Amino acid sequence: MARINVTVGDNIDKKVTKYAEFMGMTKSSLCAYWIAQMAMSFDNAQNSVEKAINNMVDNEKKTKK
Repeated sequence: MARINVTVGDNIDKKVTKYAEFMGMTKSSLCAYWIAQMAMSFDNAQNSVEKAINNMVDNEKKTKK
């Protein structure tokens, strides 16, 4: 497991604290959750783009035959 340290302004810290308390989580676990969700979203978006490009290439090959 890796540790990431992030410095944020007081305003963001207050918002993160508020959300963490609402969710019943620590600030650290909430931030880890958010980072994981974003990473998974980026992976899914990248996979979708790659799939779309591959489909276009395959369709282009079929139309040239």
